[in-house]
Amino acid sequence: MSTDCHIIVIDDHEIIATGCRGEFAKAGLPWTVTWARNLSDIDWPEARTLAILDLRLNDGSQPAEIIAELSRRSIPVVVYTSGEDPKRIREAIAAGVMAIVNKTAPIEELIEAIEAALEDEPSASIDWARALDVEEDFVKQLTHREIEVITLYANGVQADRVARILGLSKNTVTHYIAQIKSKFHAAGLLTDGDRVDLSKATARIGLTSYYE
Repeated sequence: MSTDCHIIVIDDHEIIATGCRGEFAKAGLPWTVTWARNLSDIDWPEARTLAILDLRLNDGSQPAEIIAELSRRSIPVVVYTSGEDPKRIREAIAAGVMAIVNKTAPIEELIEAIEAALEDEPSASIDWARALDVEEDFVKQLTHREIEVITLYANGVQADRVARILGLSKNTVTHYIAQIKSKFHAAGLLTDGDRVDLSKATARIGLTSYYE
């Protein structure tokens, strides 16, 4: 299938659009590729259009809002992301994207997702779905209090301040943190166990956001 299409790559980095343009041409696909940092940058084409969207844009825009606007214009969306934020991935799925492709995947996977989307057929990687299911199941293993503690602590709040906020003793908070780390380790979600590693782990399960 090689239907003519105008593809808008919405990403902070123009190199992603440049790379897509080259790969699509190499594959013999008659797709026109343009680049935009955000919705306000787009000169909306009249031709059949599909959007490739990175979920984490530096302007702070919310992916769900972008997807909603694209859907309003009847433009299917294929998410192309590094996949470090399960919460945003879940929000994108709920907003109605056609596919989610990891930027580390072979370009063929992106092309296949686009071709399916142009046929109004959603596609999804089983690895993504499995990862999200595992992480969602892990959250269910945490108690409400553990979630309160780890959300604050992983966001940089010191243990003594976590204690004051939640009305607990510092020893109790320290115990909770150790207990939570043990659960993360057992689930294979934590390696080093330092504050940065813990922040990344809590971001993976959608409790916080982590930015390097």
